[in-house]
Amino acid sequence: MSGTTRFTTGSVTANSLTVGTGATLEFDTAARVLSPSTFSQQNPSGETRLRIGGTAAGQFNRLVASGTFTAGGKLTVQIEPGFVPALGQTFDLFDFTSFSSFNLPALASELQIL
Repeated sequence: MSGTTRFTTGSVTANSLTVGTGATLEFDTAARVLSPSTFSQQNPSGETRLRIGGTAAGQFNRLVASGTFTAGGKLTVQIEPGFVPALGQTFDLFDFTSFSSFNLPALASELQIL
């Protein structure tokens, strides 16, 4: 894919998804799940944008690859208006990743992103 691709359906299952040079993958709301069999974002200029709007299933984006997951580029996490993360809350956005840079929201001093 190239340019910006915005997912606007509840859950999307695909064979393979590759985020190309300078491309952006984003979701229109926090209630979206993308499940490709393989995911690849190998160029540092690509970006993946995920949203968190709550702690329950369907309130935050998930990228779940049933096969190979290769990540590079930039990860941006947005907190939806009206939601304030609290100490002890966790969000399983994806399992294995290594982004070249992070653009994460500011959190209260007692909170951390692991």
